[in-house]
Amino acid sequence: MTIETIYFLAEITAAISVVISLLFVAYQLRQGNKQATVNIALDLAAAGDRSFDPIYQGDNISVRTRGLASDPDMTETEKAMFDLFMARVMLNGVQATYAVTHGLWQRGEALRSLYALYRQIADRPGGKAWVAANEHMLSNQFRELIEAVDTSEENGDA
Repeated sequence: MTIETIYFLAEITAAISVVISLLFVAYQLRQGNKQATVNIALDLAAAGDRSFDPIYQGDNISVRTRGLASDPDMTETEKAMFDLFMARVMLNGVQATYAVTHGLWQRGEALRSLYALYRQIADRPGGKAWVAANEHMLSNQFRELIEAVDTSEENGDA
């Protein structure tokens, strides 16, 4: 075996090693992206849970219930509490929308779970009034995803 043959064999071995290394790195990146997607979904679920935490304290559940029903007998304090509750919940939805619109969370999955909940809240009389009064706080994409919940099952998008 000549020096030239050894050199070419070493070049081929190095090239094969580089290709194998690149394939391994690509596999690791793919696995990392999958894990990041799972982590984002879990983080969004946790943030969604935290956005509802205040309703479990004291008599806040009745403020939420009465606010969503647009009870005219609510005090100014109760109206302020309801306003803050709605802001907290709906702004969490706006944050989740970022993940959906950037492909970090599947649209169909989001429509089946999270946006169905936002749609229920936004369809109640008090929720409709809050959304109408605070449209400037909600992104167009968020409102579109809430609207898409109605047609998602009919069109097979969910």
